[in-house]
Formats: sequence, C-alpha cells, structure tokens
Amino acid sequence: MTIIASDFDRSIKNPQWLSSSLLAISYDDFGKRKLATISTKGRVKDLTDTLSGTSIGCPYISGSFTTSNKGYMAFTQSSTSRPADIAVINTRKKLNKLTQLNEDLLAHKSLGKVHEVNYKSSFNAKKKYPLILEIHGSPHVAYGQSFSTELQRFAAQSYVVFIIIIVVVALMVSVLPCY
Repeated sequence: MTIIASDFDRSIKNPQWLSSSLLAISYDDFGKRKLATISTKGRVKDLTDTLSGTSIGCPYISGSFTTSNKGYMAFTQSSTSRPADIAVINTRKKLNKLTQLNEDLLAHKSLGKVHEVNYKSSFNAKKKYPLILEIHGSPHVAYGQSFSTELQRFAAQSYVVFIIIIVVVALMVSVLPCY
C-alpha cells in the first residue's frame, strides 16, 4: 500500500479512478467543495470550486460527481444565484454545463447578490443596518457558497444576510487513559 496524500491537509472525499495514475477527488476548502485530481505521486490539481449539492433550503456544503475512463467528470454544479445543474469537466479544466433546470423559474427574478466579505472594523454607529446574522459551522455540516431559498427570501425582504461560516481545519483531541 502506498500513501499518496500524506502532505494534503484536507479530507479527501469519494476518490474515483480516472486512469492508472490519476484519481478524481472532492474536498472542502474554506466553505467550498472542490473537484480535483490527485496523481499517484500526490500532486493535487484543482479543477473547479463549483461542486455543489442539490439542497436549496440551506446552503450546506455537498455535491456529487462521477468519472469516466476518458478523463471526464460529471458533477452537480451550482452558485449562489442558481440551484444545482449538471456539468461536465475534463482534466484540462474544460467545463460544459449540460442543464439549466431552473431558468424558467429564476431567469425573470431579481435575486440577492452574494459577496464574500473579509470583515475589517469600519462600523458606523450612526447608521442603521437591518441584519440577520446566521452562524453555522463545521466540521460535519458546513454551509457553502450554494443557492439557498431561505437566504434569498430574507434578502427579498430587504435584510442584509450575514453568514459566518466556521471552518475547522484541525481538531486535536487528547485521550487520557483511565486506570
């Protein structure tokens, strides 16, 4: 047995062979589920960070993919403005979206824009901000940058929706023997 990901500090999910020397994998990284390849020598190559699930109520990090022996991966792809569709990507990062399942429902809607915020203290105490604060964390079921009907509903009612995603990168537990 050979360990090929000893220096990779993320949990690899659903490894699938693409060839005798290359696997397709997914892993979570700072609130996004990524689709990547890893060689049998341990070299990781990110292909996309739009691997997302089919849940539309809450934006949990999820997503699925399947591989072919020709170097193609079909996967569930979504963004903060669209629920999951099916897309295909190859090892050269050529992406082709195959479906637009919700365009008839969402194309004429004005949805809330989602922006990544790195917060620096510039709060103006004289201003009023209607705000919903939602704190959600990992390591088991973290929110990601996926479509959410719940959050879009709040935005439609003129709320600023601020989600704090707690990402646990490492957790150390000491176990003491009992005598």
